[in-house]
Amino acid sequence: EASTSGIIGPFIKKGKKAGDERMLVYAIANDLGWTRLGISIPKRIGNAVRRHSVRRRVREAFRKNKPSLPAGFDIACVARPGAANRNANLAASLISLAKKAAIQN
Repeated sequence: EASTSGIIGPFIKKGKKAGDERMLVYAIANDLGWTRLGISIPKRIGNAVRRHSVRRRVREAFRKNKPSLPAGFDIACVARPGAANRNANLAASLISLAKKAAIQN
């Protein structure tokens, strides 16, 4: 099993970040021409059911909004407690934060 720090570690060291009350987004340019997503949901978000719900919502926001995201980046999303709110607009956060982090690269 890979540890979260092992997956997110390179993003923290090299990536540019942007955040709000719902999530923290790290972005690193890749040479692939398309965008990839990594998701980390810490235990402080809640129990396994709640964490998985947040993970599904972030993944769905990524899938539906791929054309709006900057191309050619690896994006890592780290959920914050505000993401657990079912009314939280994760898609808007993901798009705006990914663009902010990509501009910094």
